[in-house]
Amino acid sequence: MMQNKRELTLLQFVSQLSVRGEWCGEPYLQSLSYLWDQTTDNGCNFEHYWFRGGPYSSNVGENLATLRAEGYITFEPVIPPAGPAFCCTAVGESLLQSQDDSQIKYLAEVFLSRPENQRLLLARAAYALSKAEKPLAWLEELGADASEGAEALSVAKELLESRCRPPVPA
Repeated sequence: MMQNKRELTLLQFVSQLSVRGEWCGEPYLQSLSYLWDQTTDNGCNFEHYWFRGGPYSSNVGENLATLRAEGYITFEPVIPPAGPAFCCTAVGESLLQSQDDSQIKYLAEVFLSRPENQRLLLARAAYALSKAEKPLAWLEELGADASEGAEALSVAKELLESRCRPPVPA
C-alpha cells in the first residue's frame, strides 16, 4: 500500500482532473503541486524551483514515475499538441475512496475555472507573488498579457489567502 504523502497528493490531483474530463499532463500537475505547497498547511514540500517558464519539481516527476510503475496511474493516448495525459487506474481510484479530498477538490476547481491558456499562469502568478519585487512586471517579462497577468495575480492572492479552504456559504 502506498505510504508516500507526495504520491497520494499527486494521485488525488490526477483523479480530480480525470473525473472532470480535463487533460492531466505533467505541466498541470507541476502547477497544482506548487499551488498545493503554497496554499496549504499540509503541503508536501515538493521543493519547486523556476525552470523553463514555471515552478518545477523533480520530486513530482519521480513520484509520477513511481505511481505509474506501481500501477496507480497510467498514460492515456497522446493528445496533440498537449502530449500524454495521466489517469488513475482502478487500483489508484480504490485507494482514494477513504481520503478527505475537499482541499484538493477546491484547488482543482480554482485551477480549472481558469481558461485553458491561463491555467499555468496561475502558478506563475503565485510564484511571482512570493519571489518577485514587482510581480506584474515580472509576469509581463515572461510574456503574459498585462490584464491576464493582473487577473492571475488577483486569483493567486485570493487562493494563497484562503489556505485552500473553500468559502463558507453565507
